[in-house]
Amino acid sequence: MTISIDQLLEQVEDKDQNPTTTSHLFKRDLWDFFQGFTDKNAVEFGTHKGQTTRILSHLFNEVVTFNLPGHFDIAERLNSDRGNITYVGMNLYDAPIDAHIHILDNNPVSMFMIDAVHTFDAVMSDFTRANCMPQASGNVYFVFDDYGLIRDVWQAVNQLIMTRRIERVKYIGHAPDHVFTGNRKLDDWEGIICKLC
Repeated sequence: MTISIDQLLEQVEDKDQNPTTTSHLFKRDLWDFFQGFTDKNAVEFGTHKGQTTRILSHLFNEVVTFNLPGHFDIAERLNSDRGNITYVGMNLYDAPIDAHIHILDNNPVSMFMIDAVHTFDAVMSDFTRANCMPQASGNVYFVFDDYGLIRDVWQAVNQLIMTRRIERVKYIGHAPDHVFTGNRKLDDWEGIICKLC
């Protein structure tokens, strides 16, 4: 059964309802950009409630999503009808990732969603881990959430662009100066899609 993005958005929260998720506009922009990727795989760093994971599961063949152990209950309930999501419980900043990605052996990853810890060092670490995965091949995209909301994310992404490790493809989500609930104002775009150089 084919599902529309409007139907999916009815099943998940907007950023004004839950400040730790991506906005409906961000999710819609992801949906529009990654049409035609159903034969490709995605990796997500930072599952949280599994709401963006749900969107990805309808866009990609397989989604492997990482979060701290014991933090998947809500995501697994929300996505109980999706058979193409693998949940990996680990601290991304404590242990090597290699032992946890066997499901993707010989299956290239075309997109990494970077949405775990939002410090400068964590974002740089997430990028390095993703970029070193042998499964990353071909045109590899990186999606960063809270690009214009959290200064550390903005600085890390711009450093990666400036040093020509990635290139900007498209801004997504809400535009600069948009104000979310709680008077949280965007200094730049909510999200950004980049491509590996």
